[in-house]
Amino acid sequence: LSFVFSDLIDFDALSYGKVRAGWAQVGDDVGAEEILTSYTLSNNPYTNPATGSSQPLLYTDGTRVNPDIKPALNTSIEAGFDVRFFNDRIGLNATYYNEKREDEIIPVTLSSSNGVNSLLTNAGSSEREGVELSLNGVPVQTQNFRWDVTVNWATNETIVTSLPRDLESFQLSGTTAAFGFVNITHQLGEELGQLRGAGIARNDAGEPILNPNRGLYVVEQHQYFGSVLPDFTGGIINQSSYKNFGVTAAIDYQKGGQ
Repeated sequence: LSFVFSDLIDFDALSYGKVRAGWAQVGDDVGAEEILTSYTLSNNPYTNPATGSSQPLLYTDGTRVNPDIKPALNTSIEAGFDVRFFNDRIGLNATYYNEKREDEIIPVTLSSSNGVNSLLTNAGSSEREGVELSLNGVPVQTQNFRWDVTVNWATNETIVTSLPRDLESFQLSGTTAAFGFVNITHQLGEELGQLRGAGIARNDAGEPILNPNRGLYVVEQHQYFGSVLPDFTGGIINQSSYKNFGVTAAIDYQKGGQ
């Protein structure tokens, strides 16, 4: 849904103005080939050492699907505006969005003693909201030369609002622990994609705690080391053209994110 309000305003500096809003709801489910257990044929058949005969060798997938799994539901709203001034020499685009994901389907790490490595299940819910801004302008424009500049900036935050089976956190499957110490973890009530693992314990003054008996630092589990998600991202795009020749240069940046 959008409305071009510049058609109703008599303002010489305003070239174009529009407000917009949208609502969407999309479902997601498990692929048909993942619902039932399948068996994969090995390239190396089993050879009986006594008789020397070979038999086909089959093995199961390392992921099990929760029999009570439900379709995921994603509901989002978006609102924003687009304005341009002075015959499109300056423009601004702004967008706000809010997205709620319920019953997300993701793999959860399991102990290999269960016979599988991960469980595909509904992993609770999360809420994501953010803002995107884009400012563009034409600082120089002559008969043969044109210089366009676009600056964009965006930030968003995703909070885990619920987890299955009264869990407070769970380790994301399919990720590799850095040096066996740090994993990507979803923590209830915290931002999505946290880095947590073993680290040196510290006292209230922030000083490392030393074990007097062993002479080694005390190790504390489940420490927070930051988030994989940045605080904000952005970029600058410069486009210059002279007659039929053009050059483009782009710079991307972000703050935060491990």
